[in-house]
Amino acid sequence: DELLKFRTNCLLLTIYFKQNNSEAYKNTLSTFNNQTKIININEVILTYLHLGDFYRELRLDDSSMYYTHKALNDIDKTNDLVTKLRILNNLSAYYNFKGDLNKSFDYINQCLELSKGINPKWEFKSYTIMSTLLSSMGKFEQSYSFCLKAQAFFDKELKNKLNPNDKIEIYKSLFSLNNNNFIALNNLDRPDESLKYLKKALECANEIDDKVSIAKVLTNTANYYERKGNLDSSMHYAKLGLEHCIKYDLKQGIAINYSNLAIFNMKKRNFSEAVKYGETCLDFIEKERFEYLKSGVLMSLANCYDTLGNHKKALKYFRELLDIKDSAYDKETNDKIEELNIQYQIEKKDDNEKDLLEKQKYSNYVFILLIIIVAVIAIGLYIRYNEKSKSHKLLESKSEEIKLQNDQLFDLNATKDKFFSIIAHDLKGPLGNFNNVIDLLISQFNSLDENERLDFLKLIKESSQNIYNLLINLLDWSKAQRNLIKLELTQFPIDYYVKNTLNLLSPIAKTKSIELKKIINDDLIINGDVNLLTTVLRNLVSNALKYTPNGGSVTVSSEIKDKEILISVRDTGVGMSKKILDGLFKVESTSSMPGTNDETGTGLGLILCKEFVEFHNGKIWVESAVGKGSTFFYTIPK
Repeated sequence: DELLKFRTNCLLLTIYFKQNNSEAYKNTLSTFNNQTKIININEVILTYLHLGDFYRELRLDDSSMYYTHKALNDIDKTNDLVTKLRILNNLSAYYNFKGDLNKSFDYINQCLELSKGINPKWEFKSYTIMSTLLSSMGKFEQSYSFCLKAQAFFDKELKNKLNPNDKIEIYKSLFSLNNNNFIALNNLDRPDESLKYLKKALECANEIDDKVSIAKVLTNTANYYERKGNLDSSMHYAKLGLEHCIKYDLKQGIAINYSNLAIFNMKKRNFSEAVKYGETCLDFIEKERFEYLKSGVLMSLANCYDTLGNHKKALKYFRELLDIKDSAYDKETNDKIEELNIQYQIEKKDDNEKDLLEKQKYSNYVFILLIIIVAVIAIGLYIRYNEKSKSHKLLESKSEEIKLQNDQLFDLNATKDKFFSIIAHDLKGPLGNFNNVIDLLISQFNSLDENERLDFLKLIKESSQNIYNLLINLLDWSKAQRNLIKLELTQFPIDYYVKNTLNLLSPIAKTKSIELKKIINDDLIINGDVNLLTTVLRNLVSNALKYTPNGGSVTVSSEIKDKEILISVRDTGVGMSKKILDGLFKVESTSSMPGTNDETGTGLGLILCKEFVEFHNGKIWVESAVGKGSTFFYTIPK
């Protein structure tokens, strides 16, 4: 009777919640919580899982995780391995959906370790999910490696022993396996190999009539053609995917296809269509809470509105984009991945190697013991010698340190005085122009025609933009001097980094008919602070545009050199003399020549570039000659 009442109360909780009957829900919840203390623990855990799934379907993530974690807390009181694996899998899926790949990877790794050698179905499923997470992290080589391991495990342990009751679940994992192979190979520039896995994925989806998996195949086909440069085919498959997802109410697929259609139309320069799909997608994402898709849509909308000349909306979306912190796996997760790869390699070694290692252990211990004895003797002798000269060296060190601090203080004061003098001068000019133009516009307003008034407004816009750019650079420089800038390292593709910067500055280039080019390795991954490095590239390209005459070109290139990524910005502009080159990157020498169209500046942008590159332990330099253009180089460690 008590068990029946308990199950009934669980059902009533879901009913009252959907009816928004808060009083009945509260009373039933109180009774339910009391019953959990007397009902069989296995029944309680399964009920917690049921409630977790119920709230997850309603997108109530906090409630879903509350009950799933309660199930995890109690599961070790039982011997139910399968239920524990299911709980860990649910937690991994939740954190993956939320964009926290670190926790997602940790939970599915626990699932793998528990299932090894005990539950082949879950072991296979865990390998497949880990390959999916590695792909999401941009670790395509390792994702492909885990796919091969999962396939080998399936062929050995499951292929000829498949339980009919497990068919749907196993085929879903096989679909993910082939889908991950396709994504990894496509991103490793092996598109011809990737296609066969896309076909296998579709076969798995059709075998069990899985609508979600079929939607993923359509989306990946669209992405494949987009990568090949065939935008017509990519939009065709994206529209097919959207129709399929709408028909079967696959909300996540609807959001992804709206986002893809916005991106594809933007690349075809159908900006009005891109905005239509992008705005629809943004509304849908906010309604359904697919936050992890939001940053890509915001970037597309910002670029489209900027190109269409609607700078107010472009700025709005760029600001929203800056408020979003993208999730990336940290060092702990990376170490976990490497640890798993090492384990995989160890498992492949022959038994003969293991025997050899055992035989070498004894000799290694003896050798290590001898090293320790010699080291202890050497350390003792060194400490005895060091104590005699320690006081003398400390005195010399302090004297040198005080002298160095005095010299630095003198240089800093001189630099500060010079810098404030330069800033006062450069603020005075644009502000004076701004004030004079407004006075003239007011006094002559009635005698001016529309075109003349528009010319005055353009002058005001130019002056205000110069003041705004100067203040932004001043703010960034001030933060850097006060150590308020925190380096937030993430991994991101160089294509994303360069393309977004060039798109942002393309309207300026168009006004001078300057061609923007990029010669980069699309698959190259940068490990750095995306905001600081974007500031560096934006300042360098802006300078190149300023000093390049109408009809010229600006080229951004990249290459791998030793253990660094070398990025260059080359222009066909006026170039610089040796005197100007010697004063670059120095606060005390901050100055700026007028641009080819009399554009103004302060030279502060280059100082920021130097600061931000050195934050990444990189270097920046320039090569230039009068009349032959300039090339700025900077490096980022891999």
